[in-house]
Amino acid sequence: MDTMEGGGGAAREGAGRPSAGPFATESEAESEPFEAGEEEGGEEAAERHHAEFLAAMRAHAAETQRQQERSQQVVMEGGDDAMDALVEEFPDIGEAAAKGAPSAEVDSEDEESSILVRQQQKKVLPPVDHSAIEYAPFRKNFYIEVPEIKRMTDAEVEALRKDPRGDGKDSITVRGKRCPRPIKRWSQCGLADRVLQVVSKEGYAAPYPIQAQALPAIMSGRDVIGIAKTGSGKTMGYNP
Repeated sequence: MDTMEGGGGAAREGAGRPSAGPFATESEAESEPFEAGEEEGGEEAAERHHAEFLAAMRAHAAETQRQQERSQQVVMEGGDDAMDALVEEFPDIGEAAAKGAPSAEVDSEDEESSILVRQQQKKVLPPVDHSAIEYAPFRKNFYIEVPEIKRMTDAEVEALRKDPRGDGKDSITVRGKRCPRPIKRWSQCGLADRVLQVVSKEGYAAPYPIQAQALPAIMSGRDVIGIAKTGSGKTMGYNP
């Protein structure tokens, strides 16, 4: 009786907990292949993820390379346009490039001198025969000499040119034939009243020497070249 109870207790104990002995139960034998399958599936998933990652990296690298090639193509096309314009400007460079000549030969002294010669030739304007052109008639002489200036003698005119402002600091030298006499006041040059008002408003009390001589000559339709120091009123002498 005691042996049977002990044996029954042992049987019940063995049924409730796996035995650590050399004999495995049916449940243990079935569970081992399942666990091994789970380990093999984890390795395959890791390998698959790794392969997908490598494929994505290769695709990204290929797209980056394509974008770089497109940008380089745009730059090369822009460079071609610039080269075409340069060749059109200097055809010798295009011929040298077509022959495979090195850049050192293109930049030689002879080539530079020929380029300078062509540039200088472009600046030369073709001669114009004005006698063959019919221009519309226009008035050039607007100057009317006032009686006060007209009554002056040649000696008085010469004295006025030697010291036009009466301070002995400036003088007027003229070159040319029948040059008009200089004026003394703005009202003697024949400007309109509106212009004289502006001149007075700007503080010009009397004409500067270059203005006193240039205005009558310009308004008479004469060609004038004025030479005077800076600040002497040359610009004002031409503007009215």
